[in-house]
Amino acid sequence: MALSAFSLIPLSKPTSIPLLSFRRPIPIHAAARELREGLATEKLDSDNPAGMHRAITLKSLEERQPERVRIAENGFRMALGDLLKQSRVLPLCIFGDLAVEITGIENDSRKVSPGDLFVCCTGYKTDGHLFINDAITRGAVVVIASRNIELDGILGCGALVIVEEVNSFLPHLAANFYGNPSERTTVIGVTGTNGKTTTAHLVRGIYVAMGVKTGMLGTVGYHAHEEIQLEVPNTTPDAVTVQKLMAKMVRNGTEAVVMEASSHGLALGRCDAIDFDVAVFTNLTRDHYDFHVTEEDYRNSKAKLFSGMVDPNCHCKVVNIDDPNAYFFAAQGNENVPVVTYAMENGDADVFPLNVELSLRKTAVSVKTPKGNLQISTCLIGRHNVYNILAAVAVGIGISAMLEEIKEGIERVEAVSGRFELINENQPFGVIVDFAHTPDALSRLLDAVRELGALRIITGMLHFFPSFMQIIVLHSFPSLINWTYTIFY
Repeated sequence: MALSAFSLIPLSKPTSIPLLSFRRPIPIHAAARELREGLATEKLDSDNPAGMHRAITLKSLEERQPERVRIAENGFRMALGDLLKQSRVLPLCIFGDLAVEITGIENDSRKVSPGDLFVCCTGYKTDGHLFINDAITRGAVVVIASRNIELDGILGCGALVIVEEVNSFLPHLAANFYGNPSERTTVIGVTGTNGKTTTAHLVRGIYVAMGVKTGMLGTVGYHAHEEIQLEVPNTTPDAVTVQKLMAKMVRNGTEAVVMEASSHGLALGRCDAIDFDVAVFTNLTRDHYDFHVTEEDYRNSKAKLFSGMVDPNCHCKVVNIDDPNAYFFAAQGNENVPVVTYAMENGDADVFPLNVELSLRKTAVSVKTPKGNLQISTCLIGRHNVYNILAAVAVGIGISAMLEEIKEGIERVEAVSGRFELINENQPFGVIVDFAHTPDALSRLLDAVRELGALRIITGMLHFFPSFMQIIVLHSFPSLINWTYTIFY
């Protein structure tokens, strides 16, 4: 595929706002109709020329963010009516006061604080509508619920908003409440079955080498600049958490955010209100049998990341063309958006290794790029990490980083926790810790260890999963039986 020029997106800094108080409810039945009529007549993006993007218009932050959303030292706040309008929520009915001031958003009643808006999302294991009174007791001043709610027995609060379907509105409510932070920073999304975490660390390293203050959201927690601030339970945090974290990052001066985009996060809409600038596809193998019914559903969920790549002047797609699904991902969104390809087997890729030297202590790679060749030496071990390195190089090419910055950024990344991590306690044998949790990932791991010269490999797992072992050993990789031992502890 042809490579088009792509420039690093200019970055801006945030402003600030005061705290508000909240009010008691007054029944308003006409409010929903007025809000719907206002949204119906409102012109979309009337102040912006068609097709213009923040990186092209170079607007200041004050011009880009909604007038009524300001950032204060201690937090955020916004009137309910303004939030519904800016989020384009069309309520069926409103009981209460549209002027109620909101100081936070939560979809988990256990996390609600006084002044919060509680959104009653319906999940796979439970239903937020069951916990409305719990949320109100904890201080929720506004509740957004679905049309099927039973009004009898609900405690009083500032306002109750009834909508057709709750879940789809949550990402947009959170994004608008927190000032649309993804519109004030460059966001790089990385998706795929394997390699997301290491690739994200490498891409972050490149941005740091470019002098860009860079945060990261992923499996091992989130980084605001150089420090790990918080550990999160999911690869892609829920929509409220991700917007809140990005807002904190922007407020603290973060200029770019690298984010792992899992199939769960994409399928559940956690990323729906994030303005991604670069989308990266690493590979696709079968995973998450419990969540995705079919392989097609799994692939389509991952591909949602690429559907937002629509602006040829500001967006960029990065794909691994050794994977048979690469062209499906590249075809999402606007076909005129620049695509940077990488591969280890397909020599037509924009980024391709000319030579690879592997050892138990380092990996040396000579890489061909459209800007010239690169010599990279890294402590990341194994052939599978070469793919991750190539993905990061491709991102660097896509954002017009200098070759020296790409090299420096990749080489400065040390071993990623739990990703082919070497443990050295002066033991007379090698120990490697890895997150491999799919048949393909384990196969790549064991192949990499064997390629490094191991005579015998002993694998250990914290828990015994018969179905997991059956998939790995008996069905997918019967040849492994001859040279591995498995220990459970």
